[in-house]
Amino acid sequence: IASATKDTTYLVQLIAYSNFGCADTTTKTVRVFPKPKSRFVMSDTAICSSGIVTLTNTSYPNDTGNISIMSFVWNFGNGHTSLNRDEIETFPSSKLQDTTYTITLYAYSEHGCLDSSSQKLTVHPKPIDSFSVIPSNGCYNFPVQFVNNTIHGKTYYWDFGDGTTDTAKNATHI
Repeated sequence: IASATKDTTYLVQLIAYSNFGCADTTTKTVRVFPKPKSRFVMSDTAICSSGIVTLTNTSYPNDTGNISIMSFVWNFGNGHTSLNRDEIETFPSSKLQDTTYTITLYAYSEHGCLDSSSQKLTVHPKPIDSFSVIPSNGCYNFPVQFVNNTIHGKTYYWDFGDGTTDTAKNATHI
């Protein structure tokens, strides 16, 4: 059985016999290289739309040498690929729902042996800000109601432009 962590060498011998009992022997060497280990670390597993994720490659060849003798192919699941060792990638989202990307790293040893690893990234949509002003103009000291129509909002911060703020979903300001 070949080793998972180092080169394994086998001597394979063939002995052929004729109908008359004559024999001939041939020996060949077969070398089996271990599969590398593909691994990577993501700076985040969930981000907001158009967020940036740093992907740090922690693969190793599993025999001699180190990561510098390996080659790589990244598939980000967003239509982009890369041959770099490490990457920084931007991931867009849908405007209305979460988007999940499967990021896959293909790692090749110096012998061409392949391993791959995958991780999921969730990209959340940004809130879509919108509000109504009732009424939008009036005389001094009139109360204005601000109706929040934001999609995907959870918390809010109103800045009324006069040094006052509010964190309510809907606000009234004079």
